[in-house]
Amino acid sequence: PQIPRNEIEKDVQMSRNIIMSPYKSAVPFEFGKTPAEIKKTEGKALREIKDNLLEKYIEERGGLSLYFDNKKLYAIYIFKDFNVQLKDISIFSDQALVRLSIIDKPIMGRDKAYVLFKNLGLCVGGISGKKIPEKYLAIAFSKDALPFYESYINV
Repeated sequence: PQIPRNEIEKDVQMSRNIIMSPYKSAVPFEFGKTPAEIKKTEGKALREIKDNLLEKYIEERGGLSLYFDNKKLYAIYIFKDFNVQLKDISIFSDQALVRLSIIDKPIMGRDKAYVLFKNLGLCVGGISGKKIPEKYLAIAFSKDALPFYESYINV
């Protein structure tokens, strides 16, 4: 099905600024919200991917991927075309990892492609450049998803 032009324009014009609050939100998205609640405030997603067997659901929203489990938002994958702020740190800036390391102990993944900040609910990918281009991915996630991302960085 074709997405109405006004829905595409709304998604493209979405603010490119994301403000993170550890384990709570990556504004304008709040963890624990349902797809229906997000659609009501943010409009229809550009693309929806459903896995009924695993009860997983992903919404793609112009440079963001929202991951739902049991109909609740648990993770947001944010690509570098966004300005992601956590406290006063721009996640994709040159000194971000150094500054984040001051407020939370980083846990480097086995292949050094990802670094996890457990207390911040943040995983930054593309560190080594092996899997994705340098510092091109930030993953904000809910507290319930922490065990998954502790494993994820070592895959």
